Amino acid sequence: MLNATITLFAAYEVFFEPRKLWVRETIIFSKLKDIERDLKYDLAKDPNLPEDKLSAYKQKIDEALTESLDEWVKDKTSA
Repeated sequence: MLNATITLFAAYEVFFEPRKLWVRETIIFSKLKDIERDLKYDLAKDPNLPEDKLSAYKQKIDEALTESLDEWVKDKTSA
């Protein structure tokens, strides 16, 4: 009985983990698409964006990717 319960819990985790990953990565993808849309809009207004504006976009991208990595590491180290 105990072996069956352990197997059931292991199967549950394997089944639902990809869904959690998919949801998290969909959120990150959406954030990156928002940044891309804002950048395209700003470039349409002014093709010669100042360096500080470009740096701000890079920082937003880096933050979104770091958030994704941090969440992944947290998931993998909490197991």
